[in-house]
Amino acid sequence: MKIIQSLLLSTLLILSMSIEAQSVTNSMLNTISIDPLWGAVFLLLVFVLSGFIYRSFRQKKQLNEELEQLSIVARETDNGVLICGPNGEIEWSNAGLTRLIGFTFEELKQRGNTIEELSSNPDIKHIINQSIKNKKSSTYQLLNITKDGNERWIQSTLTPIIDEEGNVKKLVVIDTDISERKKIEEQLSAHP
Repeated sequence: MKIIQSLLLSTLLILSMSIEAQSVTNSMLNTISIDPLWGAVFLLLVFVLSGFIYRSFRQKKQLNEELEQLSIVARETDNGVLICGPNGEIEWSNAGLTRLIGFTFEELKQRGNTIEELSSNPDIKHIINQSIKNKKSSTYQLLNITKDGNERWIQSTLTPIIDEEGNVKKLVVIDTDISERKKIEEQLSAHP
């Protein structure tokens, strides 16, 4: 940070010198012992470094804006979001998941440390393995018992996040409440 500040101050000093130099007579300019070639090289160097600094600042600002947008989605959505490590170990959940099932992240961790331990779907191990093997999302349903003891049908989409080398670096689970849809399906099947 001190280097950046020094470069910016140097740039300002050089710019102010060049502005002042325009108003100073030629005889006074001869008393300044800066080789014009080195002065030009220094100005070019400062200009290039200023460009890099500006571009880095702009990229950081863009990333922060994107993170803010993603944060809003994760925080405000009605869907539950669970982020897990590559072996299914639970790392994070959003407030939507807490609203959906009633359990906070800490309470989930007390019930189990992995997707496999938490899921009531009997095929969950196979679903996770297929998703990882095929490096594709899998969708499945399960009947969940909420913290207050109510039954809630959940549709989950498990998505493996792949790194540059093709390895799974995260698993993301997005849960949606489909209880109303299940009730309608039951009603329709009862009255053909």
